[in-house]
Amino acid sequence: MRKTGKKIAICLAVIFLVSALIPAATGTTLKVEKRIQQQAEKPVSDENIYVPDDYPTIQEAVDHARSGDTIIVRDGTYIENVVIDKPHLTIKSENGSKKCIVKAKSQSKPVFEIDEDYIALTGFTIMGRSYGILLLHSQNNEITNNVISNNAGDGISLLYSRNNNIENNIISNNERIGIDLTYSQNNIIANNEISENEGWGIILEGSSNNNDITENRISKNGWGIYLDRSYCNKIHCNNFENNNLQAKFLYDGLLDLLFAIFFPNRWYGNYWSDYGGSGDYVIEGQVVIHMIFWEYTIQWRNYDRSPSTEPN
Repeated sequence: MRKTGKKIAICLAVIFLVSALIPAATGTTLKVEKRIQQQAEKPVSDENIYVPDDYPTIQEAVDHARSGDTIIVRDGTYIENVVIDKPHLTIKSENGSKKCIVKAKSQSKPVFEIDEDYIALTGFTIMGRSYGILLLHSQNNEITNNVISNNAGDGISLLYSRNNNIENNIISNNERIGIDLTYSQNNIIANNEISENEGWGIILEGSSNNNDITENRISKNGWGIYLDRSYCNKIHCNNFENNNLQAKFLYDGLLDLLFAIFFPNRWYGNYWSDYGGSGDYVIEGQVVIHMIFWEYTIQWRNYDRSPSTEPN
């Protein structure tokens, strides 16, 4: 009986692993054939396009660009919502984020929506009412050196997106979340300043697995970081400073907990402003057990086994 029970537990763990690594929504299959085709394609052009010299708006420049082009945006304030729907584009400001501001024209849409792959977006101040930047079914992008602030939604949101680098951005004073990953895997979140957002600094939810979160300064947010049904992530060498709650996690169901035990998140080398200076740093979380007629919540813990006593 013991061997049989052990085999059943292992089979359940394997089944849950496979199901968790495949995003639940059916929309993830809609672009499979297109992605395969794109991987075989190479950029067809390497021209520089200037805004507003060649086209008056960033969107018009995107619409007329070919894969491989670079769009250079001169100093100024641009009122528009930009949808990037072709791959292999570089879109950058000419002189950095202080001199190039993009504000949302429509208050219900992201300032930048990235629907394709291999996009580099760098050097803008991005302000709006919905999302600052939304990556939707998108991969292998570089989001760097932007200032993303004063958005009513999230600063940066990744939905069904993987293998992206989010680095060296300032993400602050957004009304919801600094960086939100939903069903998004294998992303690097590094060297960002994430501060004074009303909600969480960073959220990983819905099987956002195998992400590397490192060397960020996460400070003065409503909450620091929250992991919801997400595993195999590395959270290391960050500075968590003066958030109302530094970190929390949720496991939803016994199978979820089993998966977390076999494939845990790894916390190490982080600086915690409320750390007492000896032993492990404790991250409190919950396991919600669902039964037919009731549910029960168990308190659970993760640990940063090697917390830093000084800011990284």
